[in-house]
Amino acid sequence: MKKIILMLLTAMLMIFAGMNVFAELVLEYKDSGVTLYLTEAFETGNHKGVLYPYSMGQVGSGVTMCRFVYYAMPRDEFIELTSKEDPTEEEEERVISSETVMCSVFSIDGGRGIPELIGTVFENPVPEEYFTKIAEAGDVTFYSYIDQKKTGEYTASLEPEYASDFTGLQEAFDEVLKNADYYVPIPAGTELVGTALRFDTVDIDGNPVNSSDLFKENQVTMINIWATTCHWCIEEMPGLVELNHELAGKGAAIIGICADADNKPDVCRSILEESGVDYLNL
Repeated sequence: MKKIILMLLTAMLMIFAGMNVFAELVLEYKDSGVTLYLTEAFETGNHKGVLYPYSMGQVGSGVTMCRFVYYAMPRDEFIELTSKEDPTEEEEERVISSETVMCSVFSIDGGRGIPELIGTVFENPVPEEYFTKIAEAGDVTFYSYIDQKKTGEYTASLEPEYASDFTGLQEAFDEVLKNADYYVPIPAGTELVGTALRFDTVDIDGNPVNSSDLFKENQVTMINIWATTCHWCIEEMPGLVELNHELAGKGAAIIGICADADNKPDVCRSILEESGVDYLNL
């Protein structure tokens, strides 16, 4: 259930990001080292289903990923369902069953190739023929990835009009990849390195916190930003607790910032308690 909620939240974020993106038909993903110039086929209104791209940036040591996700449903219905705060199981299943990844674009540095990429990103082995080398930039190599088995089964399960729509977009994307710009990925936040972070806020119990007082206690402070709807954020908390204990007395510490604590303070506190979190959360 948590995974479903996260997927729906991600979809909502992509809606708002995608509206402006498709108006310009240019997708610049600096953190993945790719700028894509979409054709008119991708413009909203020129295809039947819902297509949203997003970049995850670094997904492993020296590996980045961006992807195109397709939903075989009308855009209005997609927006309606993914905007609901408490969707029914049937509504959740409707969105999930309509989804597949049309194509992913990976980059890997250090002159490494497909075997290293698979070992870094995938939990289980995948056929190397699912990857196609598309470009190089410095010591970074770019590959497109299509799970041919999964997309084949997906297309076969669709109504003819959506199957044709999906296949047409997938073919059009080949041309987009040929005309894209590829460069060494620029990690998100690079422009902030060396700048001071200052803020005044409160902890989850409402106590005032000043960044100057907070940061001067340690030589290094790691900030973990999370949300009550993020499944992976919650899963990693016990590990962060263990890491924070290891850092104690070494001039370093972890603090958390719950992005939706203002709206869900009780849920936030419950998650922290269940996860055994004993470091400061804002």
